[in-house]
Amino acid sequence: MPYRWILVIGCLSLAACGAGDRQPEPTVSIEKRFTLPYAVGSETRFVHDETRPYDDVAGINVGVRTLITEVWYPVNHEVARTGDYRQATYGDYVFGNREIHEKMMTNTTFFHMTRESVREGVTSKQVRDAIDELFDRPRGSFVNAPVVHTEQALPVVVLSHGDAGSRYTMETASEYLAAHGYLVIAPDHTGNSPYAMTGANPALGDDRQYREAMQDIMPLLDEHGAYGSDDKFGQSYTPLTSERDTLEFLQQL
Repeated sequence: MPYRWILVIGCLSLAACGAGDRQPEPTVSIEKRFTLPYAVGSETRFVHDETRPYDDVAGINVGVRTLITEVWYPVNHEVARTGDYRQATYGDYVFGNREIHEKMMTNTTFFHMTRESVREGVTSKQVRDAIDELFDRPRGSFVNAPVVHTEQALPVVVLSHGDAGSRYTMETASEYLAAHGYLVIAPDHTGNSPYAMTGANPALGDDRQYREAMQDIMPLLDEHGAYGSDDKFGQSYTPLTSERDTLEFLQQL
């Protein structure tokens, strides 16, 4: 897929992302999205960096550095409207696993939707209903729809999430950019992203060499193929977790 130039956007904190106390923008319906320059396609890829171990920040110096990466891109409206392409849902981010979705919504610092953490007056049933509703909520993209054909190369934006974030932290911005002609790439930072489901990688079944390189990693994954520690909200690394994790140490990696 050709590109013209690359813009890298990083998000260092909730404040830097513009979360703060501002209310989120209303979701744009699929019908309204068809008035934008392009429809949006999305797909999930597993990126392998064989020059790096799985998670050296956490001392996991074996395996292959594996990043679950979401890609958004422009799609021709007519193709999206008439083709047999499924509209993406939030459940797709966890490969359709409701149990991991619930962990993401209750155990992680970005959501932490529990009866004790939500505002007064919200019932346990309302919390449960909200978690269930988000799993099935449609997103503004079509899964694996073909990228638009253009005479010019597409500009590329790489989105890098902040501490304890995920590849979909800036999903709304990603869809907006894709609808205006950009190719957007957003990886999970394995080890600093909640419950990275690297065990869902098709290469573990299809690629013998990759599977052998990852054999020492498999015991670190839970029964859902997720990597992370519950006591650290799904991460293997959090700032100031040990004397080893100083800024000077991280700068040397």
